[in-house]
Amino acid sequence: MKSLHVKHLFILSAFTIVLGIFFGCPVPSQAAAHDITVKNGDQLNSPLYTGDTGTITTDRTTITIPESITNPDSSTDGTTDSSESDSTSTSNPSMNHPDSSVTDPDLPSTDPDSPSTDDPKKKEEAIQAYLDSLHFVYNASSDSSVLSFDTQTHQFQALKPGTASISIQAFEPEDPWNRYPVFTATITFSISVDMTNVTLTQNSLTAYLSPMYAYGKKKPYYSSSTAEFQIGINSSYIFNPDTDYSYNDSDYYDPYYNYYYPSTSNTSDLFSYSYTESDKVQINITLAKNVLYISAYPTKTNVKATTSIITLTLSGKTFTIPLTLSPLTISDQSLLLVKGKKKALKVTGTTEAIQWTSTNPKIATVNSKGVIKGKKIGNCVIIGKIGNAYVGCAVSVTTAQLKKVATYANYMGTHWTYSQARRTQTGYYDCSALVWKAYKKYSRINFGSAGYPGVALSEAKWCNAHHKMLKGGYRYKKIRKMQYNPGDLVFKSTNMKKKYADIYHVEMITGYYCYGVSSTGSPYIDLTWGARGTGYGAEEGSLLGRPMK
Repeated sequence: MKSLHVKHLFILSAFTIVLGIFFGCPVPSQAAAHDITVKNGDQLNSPLYTGDTGTITTDRTTITIPESITNPDSSTDGTTDSSESDSTSTSNPSMNHPDSSVTDPDLPSTDPDSPSTDDPKKKEEAIQAYLDSLHFVYNASSDSSVLSFDTQTHQFQALKPGTASISIQAFEPEDPWNRYPVFTATITFSISVDMTNVTLTQNSLTAYLSPMYAYGKKKPYYSSSTAEFQIGINSSYIFNPDTDYSYNDSDYYDPYYNYYYPSTSNTSDLFSYSYTESDKVQINITLAKNVLYISAYPTKTNVKATTSIITLTLSGKTFTIPLTLSPLTISDQSLLLVKGKKKALKVTGTTEAIQWTSTNPKIATVNSKGVIKGKKIGNCVIIGKIGNAYVGCAVSVTTAQLKKVATYANYMGTHWTYSQARRTQTGYYDCSALVWKAYKKYSRINFGSAGYPGVALSEAKWCNAHHKMLKGGYRYKKIRKMQYNPGDLVFKSTNMKKKYADIYHVEMITGYYCYGVSSTGSPYIDLTWGARGTGYGAEEGSLLGRPMK
């Protein structure tokens, strides 16, 4: 039964350590006891690990005992007069006095309580009394945060890495000013962290980079994409316990890289790092309370998959952490989806499972494989999360007719030639001709002109007459809420107080575009236009028509 109990205890201990490593909890190391005995004249060097304890004991047998204690019969200078020696050795001292009961004061005392070299026990007691009378002084010449020392119990404990020393002196009672020590010793402690069982919670990193797209460009850029990580240190000693990984008003924030540069250094002498591929990636590491905060971002806009090797030195122990930059791409940034239909998004740069979400599942849903299904007329953004990076696609769920109208408008705006003189001909367009041709080709709407395109004013008046104007008109807050649909028309006027008096331009909204997704998961979106791409707009409150729902 005893061996079985020990076996179970061993298994339980091992399981506890494994759990600690798995969950990133500090794994305690066994603090050692270092009891130290110092002799008179010692200059000792004692290496310690943080957490080690001990007691200092003085070896008082190494103290030189004054001769007045060890040989009280001797003279002060340690010599004896030869004539006295002869007389005392050959005659009875009492014979020099008429009365033998009278004692010569210059002769040694015969008091039985007086220490005598002839009485070892009394001599030993006298020596002990002398040692007990000594006054010992302990001085800890160090920061108490490095080594704690109790001057009463003479116990010490190593608290953090550094160097500390304790000096010990003893003085006789007759030396109240402590000028003439009869015992001196010094102990110098070199304190370090026991790194034997110290590990990291992660030994490799993959920095997925969120893509940012420009309308009309197939290749994304990544220079504003920052990947952030946290790696725990499994150690009973807390590195940088007084440092918080937080930002303050004096820190510099770079909005382009979405990164804070601390105004003061919060690293430690026990911690340093370097990394390779510095021409391709910038890596910053901060250590605070046993957590390594790592940020990495590319130094170039055109990024290819690359691996940087981080060499991390922690209290003399070196860790190697490969960090792989993996740029992501997504197949679509803008999508017109007919209600009830499905479309699959494809992401490159990862083999991990992607967490897909919809900003409005009532409009469109997405499954774990990135397949979107249009549920209701409207707009939303489908977002994929990979590690700490994101990809996004703006989706407009519409009708089959409006999808054709918007798609054809985009085609004319990107493939045909703008010309007011030839606006009625195939291959040419102006603003109102593009609207008329797109709607006439795929619907019954001709804005009151069956044979040729009208102008922006006539199209606006048709929308107004048929109650197709939206209340409130063109508003930027409605763009952010994705409340405009493919096929909507924006009319520009020179006089916003009399908007129908001088309408000079019309432009068709063809959907939404997702440039990318921020580090917090918020999409960057904008409208797409038939002949303008993205980034185009109108004055707040401009007329806005919806010819077809």
